[in-house]
Amino acid sequence: MENNVVVGIVENDGKFLMIKRVKKEEKLQWAFPGGKIEEGETEKEALLREIFEETNVKATLTRKFGERTYAPLNVHLNYWLCNYEDGQLKIKKDEISEVKWCLPEEVFKLATSDIFKPVKKYLSLK
Repeated sequence: MENNVVVGIVENDGKFLMIKRVKKEEKLQWAFPGGKIEEGETEKEALLREIFEETNVKATLTRKFGERTYAPLNVHLNYWLCNYEDGQLKIKKDEISEVKWCLPEEVFKLATSDIFKPVKKYLSLK
């Protein structure tokens, strides 16, 4: 069974929120915040919860970039553009070792997996 996962591209003043995972999943280590949708949650509820749980940041969802299936990890990914609202960066989960705001060029350098094409295009225009 495929796992439904939400991914937040959180923007704040031209920078984007990135997290570093303690353990790599496949080649995924630096990534945008996000996680599994829990039973009874909508995509939006799950994403706002995951962003806050991983980074201490409160965000609002702007629009959905799209979705794709990533077969190696057996997940269905839902990508959302989000705006930063409030909160100081703080690691709030054991599986996260670092959180930081990155300019688009730094996102491209840090990303350890392929970036979803619509997200890559959006970042390239920034």
